[in-house]
Amino acid sequence: MDGTDDSMFSPLIMLVKFPSLRRLSAKYRRFNTRLEADTKVLQEMLRQGTLQPGTFELESIEIYHPYMTHEPQLEVFQKTLQRLSRHSWVDVDIRKCGDLPEEDSVDVDGTVALQRLLISSPDTAAPAANLQNQDHQGNSDISISSAPVCQRIISTTARCWACRTPFKQCWMCVPICSGCHSRRLPPLVNIQRARRHQMSHTPHQKTTAVRQEVDLMEEEFSVFE
Repeated sequence: MDGTDDSMFSPLIMLVKFPSLRRLSAKYRRFNTRLEADTKVLQEMLRQGTLQPGTFELESIEIYHPYMTHEPQLEVFQKTLQRLSRHSWVDVDIRKCGDLPEEDSVDVDGTVALQRLLISSPDTAAPAANLQNQDHQGNSDISISSAPVCQRIISTTARCWACRTPFKQCWMCVPICSGCHSRRLPPLVNIQRARRHQMSHTPHQKTTAVRQEVDLMEEEFSVFE
């Protein structure tokens, strides 16, 4: 269902009509992806007995589009899917930027402030880096950042268009790619660049299909809207 941004083709219909689906991909549906409304519909169907817990085979669902910013109902949506599925966990391809595994949060928190400093004042980069290293060595058990957890949505499969390094946080919180050290791009532009890069390295017979997909995305997700 990727790119079928039509209200007549709802992921909910697919789930209800085909409970044996293990993976449902409905990405790039900017105008018809509504987690809050979908969650309410599923919960109401559970209350009325139209749907029964543990009757879906669903293991993963993909619903990301580059214009996603905040989804307050994400946790409730995932829990509702997990109640419907016979599996203990249903993977969703989006998460909140601040919802990091513990092993990742320690490293990321210590670099966000430094990256922002590098952008705003390059002349202070070296002293700041040295200071950060000293603080980390002497106070490794003390939290570096006390800022509120970022609620912006990030794709769990997001990668740098140039070096393919996975992104652990949104481009606003971590503006520099940890792989190639270039300035990160907004999600839509990053995806478009990645697809163009793919076209330049794709055999001729596959290039046309990839180019059509890029053209569709640029039509649906115009940067100048």
